[in-house]
Amino acid sequence: MTDQQFMDALARFARHAEDHRAPNVLIDVRRFLASPGSEVASWRDENVIPVCNRGGVRRFAFLVPPGAPGTVESGGEPAPEPPGDFPTGYFETRDRILAWFAEPA
Repeated sequence: MTDQQFMDALARFARHAEDHRAPNVLIDVRRFLASPGSEVASWRDENVIPVCNRGGVRRFAFLVPPGAPGTVESGGEPAPEPPGDFPTGYFETRDRILAWFAEPA
């Protein structure tokens, strides 16, 4: 997957979240088939996160492989990652994500 294909997919995903006013977003990166280049992060901050903000995203979760650093299971806490207006969390299990999504805001 090229960086452009990856960015196109992220843009579509963000528009979908905005169009459907998705309060919670989950991205499963356990079998991710992309290795984004260094310019993708700043592009994401400028082009994807504002769309999620406008769409009312309340919580953003990544499902990561076991042993990944910074997970809730290893003591990490979901926190805002500017320019996002919402906390982002890294989790090893879908059940933990769904429990977080169900918590009162």
